[in-house]
Amino acid sequence: GSSDVLHAGNVLLAGDAANMADPFLGEGIYYALWSGKIAAEVLLAQWKQSSLDLSQYTRRIHQEILPHFQYAEKLARLIYRMPKLSTHLLRRSEAMQKNLFGVISGESTYQDFYDWIRTRPLDIAAEVIFHPYRGGGV
Repeated sequence: GSSDVLHAGNVLLAGDAANMADPFLGEGIYYALWSGKIAAEVLLAQWKQSSLDLSQYTRRIHQEILPHFQYAEKLARLIYRMPKLSTHLLRRSEAMQKNLFGVISGESTYQDFYDWIRTRPLDIAAEVIFHPYRGGGV
């Protein structure tokens, strides 16, 4: 959670040990690598200063990774609340597919996708009703 301390003494929790699984897709490798990179950067900086204050690690995780999880959770609640409708919209809307795949590929964020869905429900519905995408999508 947002108040979890991810360091103690000379130990840092990263990846699965720090509960770094994506709340929307359940994927964890990306966040394990990202948290590992942050751990390495903090450890190197502290080593250069002959210090063992690893609190910067927890701060950086909270600043850099947790905001992604907060929007992934919001998106999960929005989409998983109505799985049949969400699947139908995703199957029929090329714009939804492109936005979701943008998140998966790292070209955009969960916040971008969440904000896009929340601000364009009528556009999405119109696309599905009047121009249903029949491509090779989901």
